[in-house]
Amino acid sequence: MACDPAVRALLDHVGWCRSLGPAQRDRLAAEAGLHEVAAGGLLFAAGSAPDAVYVVLGGLFGAFAPDREALLGRLAAGETIGATGLITGHARSATVRALRDSEVLAIGRATFERLGASHPDVWRALAAEAITRAGVPEAARHHAGPRILALLAQHDGIDLGSVARAMHAAMVLHGPVTTIDRSQGERLDITGWHALDRADGHVILLGERGHPAWNALVRAHADVLVWVARARQDPAPDAELGGMPPPPGFRAEHLVLLHDRAPAAGAARRWRMRRHGARIHHVVDGRDLARVARLAFGCSVNLVLSGGGARGFAHLGVVRALREAAVPIDAVGGSSIGAVIGAGVAAGWSDDELAARFREALVRHRPLGDLTLPLVSLTSGRRATCLLRSLFGSREIEDLRIPFLSTTTDLASGRLEIIEDGVLWQRLRAAIALPGVLPPVFADGAVRVDGGLVDNLPVLAMRERFPGSTIAVDIRTDYAVAAGVEEYELPGSWRMLREWISGRRRPSLFRILLRAGTINSEASAQTARAAADLVIAPPLRDVDLLDWSRFDEVVEAGHAHARRVLAQHRPGWWHRPIDRP
Repeated sequence: MACDPAVRALLDHVGWCRSLGPAQRDRLAAEAGLHEVAAGGLLFAAGSAPDAVYVVLGGLFGAFAPDREALLGRLAAGETIGATGLITGHARSATVRALRDSEVLAIGRATFERLGASHPDVWRALAAEAITRAGVPEAARHHAGPRILALLAQHDGIDLGSVARAMHAAMVLHGPVTTIDRSQGERLDITGWHALDRADGHVILLGERGHPAWNALVRAHADVLVWVARARQDPAPDAELGGMPPPPGFRAEHLVLLHDRAPAAGAARRWRMRRHGARIHHVVDGRDLARVARLAFGCSVNLVLSGGGARGFAHLGVVRALREAAVPIDAVGGSSIGAVIGAGVAAGWSDDELAARFREALVRHRPLGDLTLPLVSLTSGRRATCLLRSLFGSREIEDLRIPFLSTTTDLASGRLEIIEDGVLWQRLRAAIALPGVLPPVFADGAVRVDGGLVDNLPVLAMRERFPGSTIAVDIRTDYAVAAGVEEYELPGSWRMLREWISGRRRPSLFRILLRAGTINSEASAQTARAAADLVIAPPLRDVDLLDWSRFDEVVEAGHAHARRVLAQHRPGWWHRPIDRP
């Protein structure tokens, strides 16, 4: 039997085939079957019999959990699928589908058993490969970044070439980048497309309006789709580029909205239904396009800010230091005060604007100054609500220039909620509602409070949504509440007043509640710090959570410490090479 030269050449690079001689590889290539699987097509289902092992010739496959839609991992050109089932004889443990148009070499059980009988090293090599893959953390398997990006225009007259050049300039720092337009792509045969799959680096496929066949080919071969539209134009359905979006976790879609100026409130609202499930990006200049490229290819630099009351002013200094060092901030999120300051960063405010706005809101107007009858909380929450509305207006999270997330805790379920949409001030009001200090937010039958109760440093949530490098700023590492007295019950009011006047003071109810509110999240904070690529923890031991008047001092402490940390790293340390699946 004759063998396909392209198939035979691929087998030379498959790890478990290296123990075979040329004649055995020729026979294997001749006996194996070639199968094309269209994007979304099923290779095999969980629970099915392991009747073959597959080698990916080109394209990309995804392994999905049998009981949910979650993507467990990606399998690219040159990788083997289904080895564990063939070795153990057990039913398939996952469902595998093509994430884009793909081609596999299917080696039946009988062929493989015959091969293994004469060359037992094949079994050992295949088992070792399966064990190695099983030992890779799920997060790493899941977040192997996409390599091939399709760039498509939603409106006539959009210069996709200039968009591609800006994205190319951003990604070349992470490795080789190839841009292919219609004139180049239409000359590629199936071997050429497979070569792109196996090559190092990233690929940008340039769609072209008025050429539906080429656009369909671009979509079929891409790991991620990026649609480009003018924000002010009508997002009416387009037969050429339309179609149902993929299911969650199947293939990422991004929608780039081009603006003449900073996006206004409601800028994203009318686009949600048109490209439901796509992550929306607002682009005003080339820096925004560079951010989109890093986010789409899974090479973004993400910032996570912890909660910590007045210590949160240190976040402003850290952000200033990052900007001075030209470290990009592609996504930002946080808990409690970290979420509030992170929202200002995500809105695109300058360093001066961040300092001026938060000094006015948090120092001058004292958001915890409206004490009330403590039936639900010590404060009424009116002042905090008004300040948040004044800071962010009617802006929705999807209108922010930089992707943003915050956290809340649902007291009904006790679960952490990751918030990525909705009216910004309303979401932030729940994010800072520390029980006993600020009243919860009651909405939709739920009781929502500060997310810091469960996770005060949401690094894992950020990494799950935005693969890349994560910078964690933790301002709670050295905070403790201490007492200068030893007693088991409070003395009378007059005695407490005399002792307070003389300087013998017990921790206040405010301080006790603030500390108690996040003490349960210390364990998760340790996990978060371990998962971050860079941890910045400014030394703030003598700064109390209620020291609002020390604004400038705390900002400068964060700035000075961040500069020292960044000076220990080489410039451009966040430029990650491509992470092959």
